[in-house]
Amino acid sequence: MKTTRTPSLAITVITLLAFALRVYHLDGQSLWYDEGFSVYLSRMGLAEITARTAGDIQPPVYYYLLHAWMLVAGRSEFAVRFLSVVFGSLIIPLVYVFTCRLLGQQTALLAAFLIVISPFNVWYAQETRMYTLVTMLGVLSSWLLLAALDTDGTAPAAARPWANRSIWAAYALTNIVAIYAHYYAFFIVAFQAMFLAIWWLLAGRPAQTLRQGMAALLATILAYVPWAGFALNRYAVDESYWQGTLSLDFVRKTLLAFATGHTVFEAQAQAITAGYIVLALAGSVALVVHDHQTCRLATTFSGSAMQRKMKTGSGQLLFLVLYLAIPFLCLYLFSALRPKFNPRYLMLASPSFFILIAAGLAWLASTTRLLVRLVMAASLLFVVTTSGYALVNNYTNQVYVRDDFRSVAARIAADRQPDEAIILTSGHMFPVFDYYFKDGDVYRIPNLETLSTRAVLSYDVVDRLNEIAVGHSGVWLVLWQNEVVDPNGVLTALLDAQAQQVATQNTFWGIELRHYRFVAGTTFTRPVIAHPVDANIANKLTLLGYSLAGEAVPSGQPIDLTLYWQARQVLSEDYWLALRLVDAQGHIYGRLDRRPASYTYPTMRWQPGITIPGHALLPTLPGTPPGEYWLQVGVFDAAGGQNLDILDNAGNPAGVTTLIGTVQVSPPPTPPGVDSLGLGRMMQIGLGAGIELVATNLGNRTVRQGETIHFEIAWRNTEKIRQDYHLRLRLLTPGGSVVQDQRADLAGPSYPTTAWPAGSVWRGYYDLTIPADCPVQVQVEVSLDGVGVPQVLAGLEVVPVERVTIVPAIGHRQQARFGSVATLLGYDLNATALKAGQALTVTLYWQAGEGAAGSRSYSVFTHLLGEDRRIYGQHDGLPAEAARPTTGWMAGEVITDRHRIVVKPEATPGEYIIEVGLYDPLTDRRLEAVSEDGTRGDHVVLAISINVER
Repeated sequence: MKTTRTPSLAITVITLLAFALRVYHLDGQSLWYDEGFSVYLSRMGLAEITARTAGDIQPPVYYYLLHAWMLVAGRSEFAVRFLSVVFGSLIIPLVYVFTCRLLGQQTALLAAFLIVISPFNVWYAQETRMYTLVTMLGVLSSWLLLAALDTDGTAPAAARPWANRSIWAAYALTNIVAIYAHYYAFFIVAFQAMFLAIWWLLAGRPAQTLRQGMAALLATILAYVPWAGFALNRYAVDESYWQGTLSLDFVRKTLLAFATGHTVFEAQAQAITAGYIVLALAGSVALVVHDHQTCRLATTFSGSAMQRKMKTGSGQLLFLVLYLAIPFLCLYLFSALRPKFNPRYLMLASPSFFILIAAGLAWLASTTRLLVRLVMAASLLFVVTTSGYALVNNYTNQVYVRDDFRSVAARIAADRQPDEAIILTSGHMFPVFDYYFKDGDVYRIPNLETLSTRAVLSYDVVDRLNEIAVGHSGVWLVLWQNEVVDPNGVLTALLDAQAQQVATQNTFWGIELRHYRFVAGTTFTRPVIAHPVDANIANKLTLLGYSLAGEAVPSGQPIDLTLYWQARQVLSEDYWLALRLVDAQGHIYGRLDRRPASYTYPTMRWQPGITIPGHALLPTLPGTPPGEYWLQVGVFDAAGGQNLDILDNAGNPAGVTTLIGTVQVSPPPTPPGVDSLGLGRMMQIGLGAGIELVATNLGNRTVRQGETIHFEIAWRNTEKIRQDYHLRLRLLTPGGSVVQDQRADLAGPSYPTTAWPAGSVWRGYYDLTIPADCPVQVQVEVSLDGVGVPQVLAGLEVVPVERVTIVPAIGHRQQARFGSVATLLGYDLNATALKAGQALTVTLYWQAGEGAAGSRSYSVFTHLLGEDRRIYGQHDGLPAEAARPTTGWMAGEVITDRHRIVVKPEATPGEYIIEVGLYDPLTDRRLEAVSEDGTRGDHVVLAISINVER
């Protein structure tokens, strides 16, 4: 058998280069949390390390090694990182000998060189963690696996069994050390086990080698049995991540890291990574279609059966693809429902990525064609240049640094007064903070050993703040990962409101630092809700109330408010807040859709009964006229968009929105630009009295009879106005006949034109209902009261509505009168028995009343109610799927109106009823319903009930 050559001068030189790149600027950056924790844990005795890692996220071997190393080298930043430099440098010769056995010396030198200059490998070789150790052990065990499968052997026949057993023993021992250094080292064992199984199937089933391989794998697993219970328990109780699912985007992010490390902006990194992937694919093609003269796998996979069933190139590719892909697959299976992920977790698979790239470069270099050789040179230059760019950023660019605990501690040490306390939020950062800061009263809020997404701060923290305030004149607040433990800013809001913030440098990479002073007698209290509401939202949430940051907000500026919530039960849905600023007519002057609390604290994480603040900045539209407006609140399910009902005191639905209070809008400091209003049609039409129409979003369009069109107009006054003017809106036929004539305020009823300062720009909302008998062509004309010349604003093409006056066959007749707007004649059901999750179609038949045309546009609600009066399915909307609004109904006509109700999955078997009604969507007020027997209410219950079956 041919053996790999002794490492040449070239591999020695590039290994020294690897060491130099990894040791350079080794202590240039601060230790970050994970590194500080490694030092903190490794300072303990071996028994305590073992006990602590039994409850930690990683096993103990690396900490044992670091413990021993620190006894010799000390605990400086350089010293504690140097161990990773050693492991990271040893990866290079191991990759060389491994790739020599697999693909030959030329590819091995290229692969080793690529890892030498890899920004990803350099980054983690300068970090006090176990990732270079595990990667090194993975390469070593993979090389040992290939060596053990080499059945040709160069040793004498008598010595060969002993040599093979020794290799298998070394292989098992290497994997045992690896899995005791990092849990994910099992991913390497998994890929190797899969390869061994495939080799066994295709190589004529050599029994002795198979038994030895299975024994080595079994020994690895049995060696882990004493620790398995700790690992499984940690997996079960780990709360250091948010619940959810792992996106497949982790593959892209990991490949970006493999190619460029963490020191290139993502847009650039994606382009660079694309080039790396092309080279890796070229290597894959080369292994299949090119006969490598330097290939060593032919000797590794001996036996005629193997040679017949597996081509040499395919075998090489299989090994490398499994080496790369199986860890990705294992991580996804392991973390799919526990989405804690970082590309460093898959560093152990990165050698195969670089070996594939090296195979592609070697293939290009093997040709005699000049053009292909030039492509190879350009490719190698591309890899060297991009790696060099990332490495320079790593060493010199302050944008790409680890969280700077060193500078934070130095700032506090320089400026802190002896009687000032220090608060760490989150408190689990103490190992790295204590590494740099040796003295002072340090408080952890919350007091955690390990990060927990469930340890979320509530207003109970005021008790801890009051303890700290005793005997201290101030506090330094260090904020790191506070978005996890204080996502709603409870702690910072209390300090901002009840202590005095002192200006200090707070721009430290990855960390925020604040300084507060306490006034004499400072006592922290829970905030008082200025405007109590107590709104029950579908028995899921309670809106307790809100507080405003100011009495009035300038037009165009956001409204700063805090909403206070409680969960009424454990929630599994992601509910969102729909917050609106509306006028008395329901026109929207500001909107905000977001999670009720912070984005990182969705309702699925809320604990019942805990008061949760949600700080919100509700934008107001530029040009909003000064005056009083309403805050309107609704809640909807982000997954399906379904609105939740606001329940009244009796627990009955009272609409999907509620008005919670008023806000005063004041004039802006300067008028907004007309283009900032976003109305689209810019114009400059003088209507008289110094008033100009400067923009609108109404243009020529097609409408239906009975449809209400909503549009805006922007106004500007060139001078001070001495008289209150109103807008006159008319619909005219082409011949000039008046179809409709209505009067409206230019900028709302609260802001007459006499109050407009010269040069103001305001927006006005207008509702124009097309009459039910409107001609097919009309024009919208605007003018001011008795001033100027009317102007045509837009032309409308009106589509006539097909009207039915004959009552169709109705399966279930049941009459109920809804004021003068309509009479319910009856209904049809597509089923009277169905299962949870299925859809029920309810067809309602309405007959328009005398008061329908010209009235408000009413929506229909259909609710499926259980015996507990809860809604288990609903559909709300304008009649006939919004095609027949009530404003277009003519007295006597019959409207067929279908509604599809999906029964909620949680509906239990039993009898359910359907309630139907009409309501004004602007106010959520329901029309009174009078049944045939004279019963009055705000809805009617259909006589036929629905059975939900198992």
